[in-house]
Amino acid sequence: MVYDTAMWPNWIGWADTPQYRYAVKSGTKVVQGVSGYYPGPSITSAVPINLHSGWFTSGSAEDMSLTVNGYLGNALLCTRTVVLNGSGPQLINLDFCGVDSIGFVGNGFIMDDLSYDFAGVPEPSSLLALAGSLGCLTLFLRRHS
Repeated sequence: MVYDTAMWPNWIGWADTPQYRYAVKSGTKVVQGVSGYYPGPSITSAVPINLHSGWFTSGSAEDMSLTVNGYLGNALLCTRTVVLNGSGPQLINLDFCGVDSIGFVGNGFIMDDLSYDFAGVPEPSSLLALAGSLGCLTLFLRRHS
């Protein structure tokens, strides 16, 4: 699955499924991570990601453990383990900065409203200002040489 230019392998997605309606924080769609796949559910991107938070729920009525790992290349930069309950979504703050892959270890967890952005990507206005400055500098150097 590809979403917002990031790859999301080994996820199971639902749209408005009554069985998992208790896990929806907003909208009608959630995704479920199942660790029966190898590797488990993950997110990978060519551009580093800042992963802020997400709403997570156990996929059953019982508590479950979920570990989230953030990598840059093969280096583990951050990890967070939480206990999820099945009664409803919990906001989990992750605060992973500059990772290019995120691995999830937990069987049957449900995720909604993942908050992230792409790290180190300049805003278009910044690129325009840089291009204009370089153009002016080039013109200045040509006239004074």
